Amino acid sequence: MAKSIGDLIMEYFKKHAGEDLPHGPVVDWVEERYLKIYNKKPRDTWRQIRKFHQEGILVKIKKGVYRYDPDHVREVDLFDFPPGDLKCWTDKL
Repeated sequence: MAKSIGDLIMEYFKKHAGEDLPHGPVVDWVEERYLKIYNKKPRDTWRQIRKFHQEGILVKIKKGVYRYDPDHVREVDLFDFPPGDLKCWTDKL
């Protein structure tokens, strides 16, 4: 079964759930696995880690350090601006 960069990242974090992990070793592990599977280096593994944090899947402990806590995974709600508020904001630009 084909695995994406995101699949490999989550595989690593799930194996180390609850641990504060610097993203350097995670990236190294993912790149090594991805290279074995696809025979090419993955592109922008770091960005996928940041994306998982923005989506509420990973917890950012400090710069470059993340934790996967299955009890903390949450949905991130994005809200649309009401048209009046958006117009008021764009007028200031």
